[in-house]
Amino acid sequence: MPPSCRADRINLHEAGIAEATPSYSELFSQGSISISPDLINKAAEATEGHPFLIQLVG
Repeated sequence: MPPSCRADRINLHEAGIAEATPSYSELFSQGSISISPDLINKAAEATEGHPFLIQLVG
């Protein structure tokens, strides 16, 4: 089957690590989960800005 017959690709732009870090901080805080800022930064850096990884790591 040619690639044109497959599902449409959705191109998600890369999110910056600087965007993921405060998002993680806010979400963990809302869940009453205490995580050090260093660990939050490491988690954000591990995603390399890829949207699916941001969701997975979070």
